[in-house]
Amino acid sequence: MKRKLSLVMAAALTAALLGGCAGGNAKQPAGDTTAAQTEAGEKEAEKKEAEKTEAVDGDTAKTDDVKKDDAKAGDSAKTGDGQFKAALIVTGSVNDAGWNAAAYNGMKAIESEMGAEINFSENVSLPDAEPALRDFSNKGYNLVFAHSMEYGESVTKIAGDYPDTKYAVYTGTVEADNVASISLNEHETGYLAGMLAASMSKTGKIGVIIGSDLPPMIRIAEAYKLGAKEINPDIQVFDVFAGSWDDIAKGKEAALGQIENGADVIFHVADKTGLGAIQAAQEKGVYAIGSSVDQSAVAPGTVLSSALDHADKAYLAAAKSVSDGTFKGGIMRMGLKEEAIGMAPYDAAVPEDVIKKIEDKTAQIVNGEFEVPEILERTTK
Repeated sequence: MKRKLSLVMAAALTAALLGGCAGGNAKQPAGDTTAAQTEAGEKEAEKKEAEKTEAVDGDTAKTDDVKKDDAKAGDSAKTGDGQFKAALIVTGSVNDAGWNAAAYNGMKAIESEMGAEINFSENVSLPDAEPALRDFSNKGYNLVFAHSMEYGESVTKIAGDYPDTKYAVYTGTVEADNVASISLNEHETGYLAGMLAASMSKTGKIGVIIGSDLPPMIRIAEAYKLGAKEINPDIQVFDVFAGSWDDIAKGKEAALGQIENGADVIFHVADKTGLGAIQAAQEKGVYAIGSSVDQSAVAPGTVLSSALDHADKAYLAAAKSVSDGTFKGGIMRMGLKEEAIGMAPYDAAVPEDVIKKIEDKTAQIVNGEFEVPEILERTTK
């Protein structure tokens, strides 16, 4: 999955979205070419480009536009001795305004706050994960993030060959001496999303679309149901486990089915697939709740809020532990209390009393007064 066990953007993002807790295409972005150049001109351009690349002194993801030419694995800039180096592999595009974009935000936080050199490779399929991880490890990166629990097996397979390299699997469940998994309590925001959905529903029917049916994902859906029932014990919740994280059409189809059955609020935790759910909600005039990053710009007036992954905080915590020598292999549990997750600002349509209820519940979770149950098997209610 992105995540399996799996952090926030404007009108330009919407276009990129429709174009990443999981699989994606293994191809890496190709370099720029100019068809009209003569053969001699092409050679000269290639020579200049090579000289330009060698002269770079900084990160490979140089612009906020995250141009795909910067996404080639291993295209790291040469830096001075002692500079901290962190790399990332993701299952989709870092321009997806969702799960993978949250990972990129985390890397940029490491770059800006630690002065680190960063690099990333996008659209890394599971078969290509091991080669990509080895490539970064061979190039001397201090820390390599694998932004999907699905990468866990590949990480543990190669970690022993690189004892001086540390690895962090986002939303993972694996561990070793040099491997940590960052496990997010996403069921906490799932519960809050359920409260929001039930509060805004007029039909008494709501939906949730999840990218996969792994236990950590089921846990989010079940928490959504519990949160909704706190508001309305009689509410009906439709759930769909799409089996894909990057199929917009499938997400739209699933949401349309729920809407046809009366659902008037749709929550998704399905990455790119979830964009289809938001499309369906917008077209049918019902509400949606996004995930990973603030997706209000995807469909203004339709998206009530989003369940956020603050990957910047989690990534920074991991990177600083490696840098200061306190890194320990194991499972790092992070949730609302650690500010690793949260809810995005609410749409104007959400009444203040609804927001207050959700904020009060958030405080109870943070203070330990309320613990969201972890249900790992799907229920029919």
